[in-house]
Amino acid sequence: MAIRYSLILGLFFGLLNSNRAQNYSQGGVQLFVPTPALNTFTFSANLGIGFFGSNRYFFNDNISLKVDAGYTLLLNDGEIRNQMVDLQAGAEYCFRPEGYILRPYAGGTMGLILMGGSAYFGLRPQAGVLVELGETVLLDLGIGHQLMFGRGIYHGFSPKLGIIMNLNSF
Repeated sequence: MAIRYSLILGLFFGLLNSNRAQNYSQGGVQLFVPTPALNTFTFSANLGIGFFGSNRYFFNDNISLKVDAGYTLLLNDGEIRNQMVDLQAGAEYCFRPEGYILRPYAGGTMGLILMGGSAYFGLRPQAGVLVELGETVLLDLGIGHQLMFGRGIYHGFSPKLGIIMNLNSF
């Protein structure tokens, strides 16, 4: 059993120390559009506007782990009704390696969502495209489907726009 764990840890740290590894930080804006017809509990918001920050660690040209944090104001007819804070982690797969101008990706995150004084388990499958603007700067155009599990299920679509910087270049 110890040998198995040693091999897994060795593989993990070998990926971390790969000379192709890249570390990217991102910041941007996001929307949250609830899908009320499918919710199993009542929530009075019809739009969310917020911002997010994330850090991606590419093990190679295609596979990355990421950590996201976001803050969203939930509005109903233009009035602030609630706020949502999410802390999630996950993985993504880029279908084209570094060096291409357009790099489509798919992946997902999961973690903690705080909303209305309650904590929820969040799950967000997502897809998008990274657009290379230069050697160290990328534009992220993505959309996710945020699911929150707690006192019922609540979910909605979450389009985002972000700017990504390669931290290895500094």
